[in-house]
Amino acid sequence: MQTTIPFFTGTDIDTNAHAFLKMFCREVTDNELRLKQFVHYLRAGSIAEEWFLGLPEEATRSWRSVAAEFKKRWPVIHEVKKTEWEYEEELLEMKLPDESVGKWEWFAGREVRTHIVWAYRMQVLVKGAGLEDCGAYLKRVIRELPAPLRELVRWKYSTWREFLEGVILLDPAALRDEMEKVKEEQAQEQAQEQAQEQARAYITSEIGRRLAELELQLKRPV
Repeated sequence: MQTTIPFFTGTDIDTNAHAFLKMFCREVTDNELRLKQFVHYLRAGSIAEEWFLGLPEEATRSWRSVAAEFKKRWPVIHEVKKTEWEYEEELLEMKLPDESVGKWEWFAGREVRTHIVWAYRMQVLVKGAGLEDCGAYLKRVIRELPAPLRELVRWKYSTWREFLEGVILLDPAALRDEMEKVKEEQAQEQAQEQAQEQARAYITSEIGRRLAELELQLKRPV
């Protein structure tokens, strides 16, 4: 299947220059054709096109020399491996918002429940931190989960591997029931708070009324 290669500008921070070069070489396999067609993959008026048109004549006589000049202009940026401490820090910052429970999102080419996406992403961080078979920070993370999910997983797992697999395989019906339960509890709490607020307002009003009556009585002549 033919791949559509986006124009290279030389300034787009979201484009890896060497990934573009590899895609171009995979698409155009003949060196002579590469030499002729390369400029047509550079956006018109871009820094990349300006660079190519400004190359000395001897640098454009072969594809090898053009590729070498390209690599000089846009050198390879090597990714620095994260430390275990950095993975741990990201792990503790990877929150699952309350409102996301029960929702879906696009992940790995398909729709997946949000809590499952969170678990897959956490697996990457846990592996990077070397915590797969231990429970470091696990209780803290579980404690900060949205209530419906927290109630279904607390006290069940001692290692990250078991916990995240449990989240991924969680019964959707059980999660839905727990969400309804939490929703009902929150509604009851809200009703109680409103009743308490109304009671406080009534008491305040009654105290004010009685104080006003007392003040009037004190002002009356004996």
